[in-house]
Amino acid sequence: FTSAQLSVVAVNQAGNISAPATVNVTVKNVPDEAPVLTASSSSAKVVATETAAGTQVGTASVTIKEAGATLGQVTVTPSLFTYSGGKINLARVPTAEEAGSVTVTVVAKDSAGLSSNTATFNVTIAEAPKSSGSFGWLSLMLLPLALLRRRRN
Repeated sequence: FTSAQLSVVAVNQAGNISAPATVNVTVKNVPDEAPVLTASSSSAKVVATETAAGTQVGTASVTIKEAGATLGQVTVTPSLFTYSGGKINLARVPTAEEAGSVTVTVVAKDSAGLSSNTATFNVTIAEAPKSSGSFGWLSLMLLPLALLRRRRN
């Protein structure tokens, strides 16, 4: 930042000059380069309908700094994922319909509106294992009763 103090006077058509007034001006540096972004996936296993929201699936390193302060925002798509503190996490539990390969796109934008390069990686959402259903558990629970009944006869 650069600051300056200016003395300003007004002059009318008759040539009369006003008393000087002091004006403070601050010039803020605006970055002329877009932020730099790198992203990568982790080895997290994502299973539809089972993997908890908040599970980390990747990381993103973003450099958007001015005078030591981090500026700007990071956007992750699709909305199944969120970005916080350098980590890309599941925003919610994936549905069975979302099973398959999902391309995650990460973009950073600084306070001047400049966008970073686009970083992408794929996350595979595995199908949930097929359940044997409630009859499988029921039959296992009833098996000891059937064995006891045979011994009595």
